[in-house]
Amino acid sequence: MTIMKGTWLLLAAVCLGASATAEAGATLDAVKRKGYVQCGVSDGLPGFSYADAKGRFKGLDVDICRALAAALF
Repeated sequence: MTIMKGTWLLLAAVCLGASATAEAGATLDAVKRKGYVQCGVSDGLPGFSYADAKGRFKGLDVDICRALAAALF
């Protein structure tokens, strides 16, 4: 029973992975056509995302978004 259960779990993981890859491809294509990455971040959560005195967003969430955009383009 344990081997059979492990086989089903592996099969499910492979199917989910293939499905996620197909969806990610369509999303990636749409982002590339748009020409920019649109990220949603909170406003006023220091360390994660906040606007400085000049109105420029800073923080971990913002840095991750910028890194993702740099990797895509």
